[in-house]
Amino acid sequence: MAKEEEVQLRNDARKRHAWPAYVARLYVRLGCPVELLVVCRDLVTAAWCGTPIAVNGSGFVPTPQVLASVTDPALVKHEPELAVF
Repeated sequence: MAKEEEVQLRNDARKRHAWPAYVARLYVRLGCPVELLVVCRDLVTAAWCGTPIAVNGSGFVPTPQVLASVTDPALVKHEPELAVF
């Protein structure tokens, strides 16, 4: 399975519209299943990025996999396992 990685620092609708094209282009080029991994620096952006993207009504709904890197010192103090990444 191929993976396309993307670092996302904030909500950006233009990027979100481009992600299905990334997935489709890799699928055509490589001929194998493709996952989109978005790396975020905060949980709010991670939640926004992980929402399914409804491209059409026939079932093509890419859902990015999201990895959030938590850097908020207060959150890390209370939940250190979130900061391991």
